[in-house]
Amino acid sequence: QMVNYQCQNLEIEKALELMAKNQFGVTIKLNEYIAQYLIYGHCSRGEYDTAENVVQILKDRNVTFNSWVRFSFILGAARHGDVARLKRYLAEGTAPPSVLLKALLSLAGTKQEYLVLNKLNFPDSDSTHIYYSEIRRTVKQLIEKNCHETAEKLVLKATEKSPPSPEVYYDSPAVFYISSLLQKEEDPVNIIDKVYSLERVCPHILETSIMLAFDLSFTEPTSRYFSEQIIKIILEERSNVKYLSKIEALTNISFKEKVNSAKTENDVLFVLKNTTDLGLRVTGSHEWRSLLFRLIPRDTDYSLKELYQKLFEVRDKLDIVSKFNGGLYSNSVIWSHIMKYLFSIRTPIAFLAAHRVLRSIGNVPGPKRWFDSLGYALHQLEDVETFVEILQTGYQNCEKRGNGEDYRTLCMALLVTVNVAEKNQTNIDDMMTRVFQQMEEHNLPFHQHISESLRTKLEGKQNVTNALDRIKVIDSLDFKNVRPKTKKVPPKKRKRMHKSVIGSEFE
Repeated sequence: QMVNYQCQNLEIEKALELMAKNQFGVTIKLNEYIAQYLIYGHCSRGEYDTAENVVQILKDRNVTFNSWVRFSFILGAARHGDVARLKRYLAEGTAPPSVLLKALLSLAGTKQEYLVLNKLNFPDSDSTHIYYSEIRRTVKQLIEKNCHETAEKLVLKATEKSPPSPEVYYDSPAVFYISSLLQKEEDPVNIIDKVYSLERVCPHILETSIMLAFDLSFTEPTSRYFSEQIIKIILEERSNVKYLSKIEALTNISFKEKVNSAKTENDVLFVLKNTTDLGLRVTGSHEWRSLLFRLIPRDTDYSLKELYQKLFEVRDKLDIVSKFNGGLYSNSVIWSHIMKYLFSIRTPIAFLAAHRVLRSIGNVPGPKRWFDSLGYALHQLEDVETFVEILQTGYQNCEKRGNGEDYRTLCMALLVTVNVAEKNQTNIDDMMTRVFQQMEEHNLPFHQHISESLRTKLEGKQNVTNALDRIKVIDSLDFKNVRPKTKKVPPKKRKRMHKSVIGSEFE
């Protein structure tokens, strides 16, 4: 290693002295490794004949040596900047990317760098992945040398695979390069142009750039406006559903990590506020559950009154954040996530509190998000009276909505309950009978397919099916049987934003 160190510093004479007799009195013999160090050192000083003599000595002594002896000529010539010699050594045989990357560091920023860049080829994304760490390290060193153009050319040589699942590949060379540009906080439009140029070699670079800007807004609060512009430009230009779903998946992951690491309730609310400030939407139920767990801790011993008041307090805070940022989350979305959280807790107090909230607001917001949790909660708690009153709230809201879709969805919770009981081999015959009896008392009907599905599931249980038979079925011509039409909104065609749109802050 000391011989290598001396040769790297072009102090070959000291290396030879060290070889003659080191501090332990042991003579270091010439082998293929020592030869590599000496050849590199001599070539770096332009002493090519001497370097050739080292190879001849190896041959005369019948010392076997590998390709790295030849590669040392390439690396030395690159450091010396001898174009003719470098062309000659490169023409003698194929050099692996690891050698060419080292040679590129010596030629970066010069007119001769093309000699190495033209030789650098990664046939497919699999081979690129093998050299990830080496490419990334070279990109880092090029950036440190202020050779950004060379770094970009190198990244454009390495085609990458899209990640199999939503995640940010921080070890990706392209991601590292864009991250370094974001840290400089220069013209966002120029950075976006570079991001687009990398898309052909790094298919996930656009969504990744959004996440990098998202992370930057938390680590460097003063860069929030800059991060917002990066995210805004990309989102406005890539507004198709498929792409936005990728962004939402990555946002959910990063959001949950930040919420879980937040220390106080204010920190948690700041995570949500900053996310919405940047125009990013949190859609995942698990992520909202993490958020609400921090705002409404399930291990707190609430009374029913305290929990009811806490729910409206949290809802008001979330609503303020949403309205301040252009209403990114509707009142219905906020309440639906709160309902999902309460029914997922599966405690008597949470179940009752959810019912009181629904009765207070007079509707059942977004039941498609939480009907399954309602079914699980009914199976565990067996609170038939509260469950039926929740159904009644949904049924009474049918006329306001002009259809019975929400009520239909609520009734599907019973199918969930039956399936859970079947899976866990628990007897819920008595509970289901009581549910049907109370539904009959409250004059609550079923949609035809719900009634038929329950009958199929409960086949052979005479007492339960008798109670089911007494429940009315909604007439096919009744407005509650009409499914609401889904509005199809055509995607907007957006033009690239120019600097004048961004404003003068980055001019």
